[in-house]
Amino acid sequence: MVALRFSDTLTLKPLLSGPSRFVRRFADDAPLVQPIDWPVEKDLIYRAHALIERELGRSLPIACVLDKRIPAGAGLGGGSSNAAGMLVGLRRHFELPLSDARLVELGLTLGADVGFLVAALLGQRAVVVTGIGDVIEPIDTLPAFEVVLIFPDGACPTGAVYAAFDAYSSPATPQDLAACVQAWRASPN
Repeated sequence: MVALRFSDTLTLKPLLSGPSRFVRRFADDAPLVQPIDWPVEKDLIYRAHALIERELGRSLPIACVLDKRIPAGAGLGGGSSNAAGMLVGLRRHFELPLSDARLVELGLTLGADVGFLVAALLGQRAVVVTGIGDVIEPIDTLPAFEVVLIFPDGACPTGAVYAAFDAYSSPATPQDLAACVQAWRASPN
């Protein structure tokens, strides 16, 4: 998995008291604007915030503004990266006593890719992920490459896409993935 520079913007402002506030909208420069038609309680930013509050047993009131650029249902980890941003941002703003490893563990309870995205925000931008996303091996060097993103007019729920892929193909073993990474690292190009 590799973190891209294509991202949503999550802005957090700690509040002195009161309930937390969440604003979710598409950014003016979003390549595809969609309705945000799911309740805030189902959004991963809200769930990540609630998870940290439960973990610490106290309220962490914030004003949160999410400006989306990553289309919903695109399989690009938009919601997951926002959850990771919430976890890392809350730790930073409130100076929470949570280690990097604990943030990754908490992220994994929200989704298989949230742990990787927490690690990416903490500096591990390229990794090999095995298991259900819980085994993360950093890749030290990664050559520059370009990516073209195409946004079809429709959404594909990530869980359903991965389930269909798993049904279609036989899963690679960790040894298969390790061999691919070793071959890639040895390749001159």
